[in-house]
Amino acid sequence: MSKVSFVVGAAIVAASAPASASLPAIRTSATDSHFYDDFGRVRLFHGGNRVKKGFPWLFDEINAPNSTFAKDYAALGLNVVRLGWMWSGFNPNEGYFNTTYAAEIQKNVDLLAEQGVYTLLDMHQVGEIRMLACANILHRGTRG
Repeated sequence: MSKVSFVVGAAIVAASAPASASLPAIRTSATDSHFYDDFGRVRLFHGGNRVKKGFPWLFDEINAPNSTFAKDYAALGLNVVRLGWMWSGFNPNEGYFNTTYAAEIQKNVDLLAEQGVYTLLDMHQVGEIRMLACANILHRGTRG
């Protein structure tokens, strides 16, 4: 019996300059589970989740024209967003990488960073998981 393991990568992302220039770098420690800034202070994060598991795979409200999402979010005292990075949005067909999707995600990260909000990119492989789940069900149904 073979086992399939999925690694879901997540990283606190500092957006590319100039937007994230105001966000201090964050690091982790090998000896504990805290996040630290450049001064060695433990940083606490409070926030929410934005994951869209269907086309167009991202939320327009963050970078829509005249959107106040990032500003309102920060005004609530929230300083991190877990933002879904959907593989099906970035690589919808074999051999094709949707650079427009990547650019839209980057815009979201930059707009949030401008308000002092960090982004935790959460990598999802929704389509691949569905395919493997169906294959596993079919495999189980054919065993004697």
